[in-house]
Amino acid sequence: MDIKKNVEIIARKRDGRLERIIDILDKKGINHSVFTYDRGKNIEISFKGEIDKDIIFFAHHDISSHTDEGANDNTSSVAALIELAESLAPRKPLYNIKIVFTDNEEALGGLLNGSENLDRLTKIISAVGSFNYLKNVSDRSKIVTIFNLELCGIGDSIMIAEYSGRVKSADRSVIFIENIAKLYNYKYIKTSVTNSDMLSAHVMGIPGILIGIIPFSEAQYYNRSEENIKDIPSVWKNIHSNRDNITAIQERSLVMMYKFLDRVVDNLDKL
Repeated sequence: MDIKKNVEIIARKRDGRLERIIDILDKKGINHSVFTYDRGKNIEISFKGEIDKDIIFFAHHDISSHTDEGANDNTSSVAALIELAESLAPRKPLYNIKIVFTDNEEALGGLLNGSENLDRLTKIISAVGSFNYLKNVSDRSKIVTIFNLELCGIGDSIMIAEYSGRVKSADRSVIFIENIAKLYNYKYIKTSVTNSDMLSAHVMGIPGILIGIIPFSEAQYYNRSEENIKDIPSVWKNIHSNRDNITAIQERSLVMMYKFLDRVVDNLDKL
């Protein structure tokens, strides 16, 4: 298993990230498609299921302009999904699986300040890869749910985001993820996070959920802090800076997420 190695390969410098992801997929023999839109490129890996309905896994491959590596945000999630894609090759899942590495998610940071009026939202989200994928590539009538991955490289528990910004995760998806965590004895915690590709799902009227990895004690303290910025988990404070680097990434966290995703796919009949 080379999840952390792939984080190191992808995150080693800003330039050429997309090309390095494609190179890893090519070397592993993982078929993929690249969809170009006016502001970026998305990569899709597709697996045919027994039932012609789609489960989508999102992980944005772009990084903040304030970091050189973006190891946890969000190279860690890309690496976990590459590992999942490799494991899916010889299997036939219940539903079609679409693994999509999206571009320009970091543009959504522009919505963190000020009011989210319709004109501003439309201008920003039109540049976001997940929105373009859902609008122009996917068959929205076939999507069962979206699992959006963020920050999968540091921590000891599954993070279940009930809210991403103002977007509420689908109750059905939250219950499903929580049940899988319980079934396989994963430590998990529910919390809320900032804006993400979940906003694209919301705008397009598609159910979904954001999941990741987080230190349990930090998330627990944050949940009790009633929006006290001093109590934001350290893994969140370090993103969008050069503290978000490969030395901080924990291989056990990456492996935890990959194995959890594998069990998610194995139990889609429970969704």
